[in-house]
Amino acid sequence: MPEGVRIDGLRRLGLSEALIRQSAGNCLHPLLEFRCAGPPYRSYHGAGCPEGPPLAPLWECGDSVTGVWVREGRLEFIQFSIEDQKEYRVLARTEQGLWATVFVNLYEDRDDLAPQAFRDAAGAVGFRFLDRLVASYVSGFPTFEAHEAFLSDLVGTIDGESAEGPTFSPAP
Repeated sequence: MPEGVRIDGLRRLGLSEALIRQSAGNCLHPLLEFRCAGPPYRSYHGAGCPEGPPLAPLWECGDSVTGVWVREGRLEFIQFSIEDQKEYRVLARTEQGLWATVFVNLYEDRDDLAPQAFRDAAGAVGFRFLDRLVASYVSGFPTFEAHEAFLSDLVGTIDGESAEGPTFSPAP
């Protein structure tokens, strides 16, 4: 999605104003500053993107880009490396699922903070499932695969319960 129409495009996708503001570079809470750094600069200055539908980058974190596109009539939030944009990972299919992945990462990044410290950040972006995330989180997963299974199950459940947003028909 061209840089000049990105914000309008995010609105057309039905994303929340909080997500759009964070993506535009208006940091809604200090905990989000690193993981959700918008606007996505490198996405429009030399970095490629995965093959697929038109992508709207949301933010960048290190060498990773998080973006959204519409595939088969549904939103897909994806993440990819600017160093290997051919490979991407589907993070979620709803905005609440996307925030679940963000908050799991934040929870792991800031294990020095009590769960209550994340409440204001969750409120700032409208993430409704923080209590469930905290209750189901197990610190020190025995394997990477166990961590990925936890995250996949959590996001899948949240996506299923959220199912916000419209479905999209292909353009004529």
